Amino acid sequence: MIAAGDALLERRQLDGDLPEVVIERVRRKHREQSELETDLKIDDRGRTFAAVQRSLELEVLRARRSAAVQLQYDQVIDDAVLHELERELDLAEVRLENGDVPDQT
Repeated sequence: MIAAGDALLERRQLDGDLPEVVIERVRRKHREQSELETDLKIDDRGRTFAAVQRSLELEVLRARRSAAVQLQYDQVIDDAVLHELERELDLAEVRLENGDVPDQT
């Protein structure tokens, strides 16, 4: 489905009979829909791609949190900076746990 939409948009762009701004708007919308379709795909272990992405994003946040704590322990950053970093990481983690996967574009 994604390839069919891409091919049609490419043909219509080459035809030159539609304003470029219209084609780009439709292309952006098509990409968003394509992302949703990709999120529904299942990997070889039965997980949706969205779930796999969310799990990986949470792993990254945990690694960043650990690195921030180590920076504070090594006295590279002070307590106030650590708390601010932890606050940002907490917010990002809550967003991910609520199913809000950051845009990758």
